[in-house]
Amino acid sequence: MAGCITGLAETFLATKLPGGYSYPLTPTGKGNLLCAPPWHFVASEMVIRYQADPEQVKRFLPAPLEPSKTNPGGCILHMCSYVSRNENADHLVDLPELCNYTETYLEIRGNYRGTECKHFAYYWVDRDYSILRGWVAGLPKKFGNTSCTFEKIHLFQLNPHFPQFGENFRMGAVCSAHMEKLISGSIALDKKIDPDDMDPEMRLPCRNLMMYPDGKVGYTDRAVARITHTCMDVWYGDVWKGKDEELTYFPSVAEEHDLLKPLEIEDSYYMNYAFTTYGHLVDEDLMAK
Repeated sequence: MAGCITGLAETFLATKLPGGYSYPLTPTGKGNLLCAPPWHFVASEMVIRYQADPEQVKRFLPAPLEPSKTNPGGCILHMCSYVSRNENADHLVDLPELCNYTETYLEIRGNYRGTECKHFAYYWVDRDYSILRGWVAGLPKKFGNTSCTFEKIHLFQLNPHFPQFGENFRMGAVCSAHMEKLISGSIALDKKIDPDDMDPEMRLPCRNLMMYPDGKVGYTDRAVARITHTCMDVWYGDVWKGKDEELTYFPSVAEEHDLLKPLEIEDSYYMNYAFTTYGHLVDEDLMAK
């Protein structure tokens, strides 16, 4: 999948701000929780596409996004294992804690100013720097953990007592947060496919709400509110189509994800892929009106 802007990596690397890119500001910026983009990722993920109640999906769409004209109940759940890095590749060796993480996120269908799109409704991740990176990009990240069986499947072939990866191999993942089990999903592998054979909905553009709360006394609005989209390059490895999907959303004391519970599962995938994000572009500043 081709990138949308070239040369941005050099632009970001050349930009130096006093104290660095993010809190905490430090003399050289090394102590920042998040460094400036570009950010580089490799990932394996299990994906389940399904239909939810369109009325509930509508409730999760921030204005000016509206329900999709073509698939108002469409949802895509991603359960992922990631390795990420910034310009300091040494962290991959010296500080893997800053590189390895898991996350689960949920996309819902919408429409932005007449263009069909997706929107991120929920995001759980187990690293603080990924949460901040998400907020900068307009992704609603919060703390959570994703446990999955596909992180180390490349080792299964060493032991004949393990199920072997390939057709009919079954994998699963569980997302939990604040000591609650939130989501459980599993699929069986059907056949390897070309990335272009995935449902077109998988590659629909996303429109994010990059929002920052207003902390002043008597607040009446956001401090920042913008509709944005991410500028990125994507590369695909092996992609498998799934079958025999199971997906359960559990009730929660602190979450509302179960309002988007699956009513009908459409299809599923397992894939290895990589991407680099260069930042976002602003489609609309909602505070300018």
